Amino acid sequence: MSVFPSKISLAQIPTPIHYLSRLSEEFDIDLRVKRDDLTGAALGGNKVRKLEYLLADAQSKGCDAIITCGAVTSNHARAAAVAARQVGMEAHLILAGEAPEFAHGNLQLDLLVGAGVEYISRADYSNNIDEILQEAAHRLRSQGKKPYVIPTGGSNSVGLLGYVEAVREMQTQCLEMKWKPDFVVCAVGSGGTYSGLFLGNSLFPITSHILGVLVCGTVSQFCDKIKKDISEACDQNNLAVPDLSAIELVDGYIGEGYAKTNASQLQLIRKVAGAEGMILDPVYTGKTFAGLYGECLKGRIPKQANVLFIHTGGIFGLSSFSDEMKKVWPSMDYWSNN
Repeated sequence: MSVFPSKISLAQIPTPIHYLSRLSEEFDIDLRVKRDDLTGAALGGNKVRKLEYLLADAQSKGCDAIITCGAVTSNHARAAAVAARQVGMEAHLILAGEAPEFAHGNLQLDLLVGAGVEYISRADYSNNIDEILQEAAHRLRSQGKKPYVIPTGGSNSVGLLGYVEAVREMQTQCLEMKWKPDFVVCAVGSGGTYSGLFLGNSLFPITSHILGVLVCGTVSQFCDKIKKDISEACDQNNLAVPDLSAIELVDGYIGEGYAKTNASQLQLIRKVAGAEGMILDPVYTGKTFAGLYGECLKGRIPKQANVLFIHTGGIFGLSSFSDEMKKVWPSMDYWSNN
């Protein structure tokens, strides 16, 4: 893709595509999974593909620090903090939620690599995160730093290029397998993965449907953001804008809200783990898989369809949901009998 900017190498790619035989039989579809949870150890997950382009852009601008944001359990914030340290940059994180008594999961890794962390209320995050990021950048500049601001999820016209490249990777893999997905299904939490898949599919066609399952927000909000980011990426890289009316997003699987879970979602996560040895998380992939299953039951994904599920990672965040798991499985007896 010579028309695109250069990137730095962080991810262990190509990631494999695995066939889920037992769930395929149960759902009556041909279900395969793109294992982007295997992009690396502390960097595992979809965020790394975006960061390869974002950090290259930061380096090209002479920046020596990054500022980004997310929930306290954020996969993106953790990946950004680790990746920044790997390339010798400081990491500063603005996290929505209260500082916990003890660090778990992603936050534990943030702190281990020495990221600076500022906690803000969820209301401030929802209403003012762009201004808060710019204020943090101003503070660092006053200290002589050259910060690079990365938006929520690394989702913008630069970050989405990571998933344009991923589609080219998947196209090669599908040709080798002599298999083509009718549906590619992914989480939509900040829009960047979906945007990249959608634009990538217009350049390296692999499927008729890119189906995004919302884990927060609304269909209208994400349609607007995805269209904006794709249009900007096309303008910046001299590409034709694809037919944006083909964007397909579904809601109804958010449950109690972003970064919250419930018994049915946890039970589905356990079902998938028990059937295929594949671990999902409560924030992104668990809800997305619930959406995949739900759309199969509704008939939107028809029987015998070829379906490719994008596993975007999240295993580091599981320990943050210990209290919720105790409500579903309050003793070891419940684990053995359910």
